[in-house]
Amino acid sequence: MDYGRARIGLAIAESLQGIAQPLGTLERINRNEDMRRLRELVRDNSVKLILLGLPLRLDGTHGEMAEETQRFAERMRKQMALPSKWRTNG
Repeated sequence: MDYGRARIGLAIAESLQGIAQPLGTLERINRNEDMRRLRELVRDNSVKLILLGLPLRLDGTHGEMAEETQRFAERMRKQMALPSKWRTNG
């Protein structure tokens, strides 16, 4: 999953060792509706783990988008009760 302010990019794999296939893009509406649709996708696809891209600056530090992504991840953890892992771009 790649978080963005306007869209969330989605992909799915059969296992951690598998190749992720594009699942589509979720156009953002608002926090509650976004979470409702993500919960539905998780349930419909029997998701067991969410990998979320963590956008870092070129020097490897956290910027504004990384902080926003981490807040989004915390909301997901609370609402979905699934393990999650970070993946940095790079």
